Amino acid sequence: MPNHTHIVLMADIQSSRGFEQKKLLKEFMLLTKNANLIYQKNLRSPLTITLGDEFQGVPKSLSSAINIILFLEEEIIQQKWNFKLRYTIGEGVIETAINTKNAHGMMGAGLTETRQQLELLKKDKDSSRFLVHIHSKELNALLNSTFFVYQSFVDEWRPDKDYSVVGSLLKYHDYKEAAAHLHQDPSQVWKRQKTLNFKAYTRIKSAIQMIAEQGEKAL
Repeated sequence: MPNHTHIVLMADIQSSRGFEQKKLLKEFMLLTKNANLIYQKNLRSPLTITLGDEFQGVPKSLSSAINIILFLEEEIIQQKWNFKLRYTIGEGVIETAINTKNAHGMMGAGLTETRQQLELLKKDKDSSRFLVHIHSKELNALLNSTFFVYQSFVDEWRPDKDYSVVGSLLKYHDYKEAAAHLHQDPSQVWKRQKTLNFKAYTRIKSAIQMIAEQGEKAL
C-alpha cells in the first residue's frame, strides 16, 4: 500500500434513534474505549466518537481494521448489548498530520470518501452492515462477500436468547467449559452450538482474517 495512503475505519449505530440515548451513548463509549485499549498499538489514530452514534479511526493496516471490527462485534455479544454497528473501511490520503490522541481535526480524501460510503450504507436499508472500499477491487470483492456470510450468522443471534451461550463459547472455545460457566448441561450447550452455527461462524471469521492478511502481502 503506498506510504501516503491510510486505512480509515468508520462506523455508526443502526437505527440509533430507537434506543434510550443516554444508555446507548454510555455503551458506545465503553465499546470504543475497550477497542482502543486492546488495539492501541494497531491504531495510528484511535476510534473517536465524532457524533453521538458514529466513530472514526485510522488503523495501521487493513488487517488491523478487520480485527477491530471482529472484536467490536464480539464485544457487543459479550456485553449483551442490543445495538448493531454499520462499518466502512476506506483507503486514501490524509493531508493533515495524523492526530494520535483522537480522530478529530484531520482532513483528506481518505476520510471524505470513507464517510461518503458510510452515508450510502445508511441510505440502503437492504445493504450489508459491512463495506470494504479500498483500492484493490479483488480484495473488496473477497472481503465484502465473506462479510456478507459472516453477517448472516451474527445477525441471527438474539441478545436475550443467544448472546450468553455465544459469549461463553467465544470465551472458552469448548462447549463443555462453556456449559460449566453457564451452569447448564453440556449436551444442551452442544446442541445450541450446532443450532447457532457457531463452528461455521468461527471458520468464516478466520477466512476474513486470512484474506485480509494475505491480501495485504500482495499489495
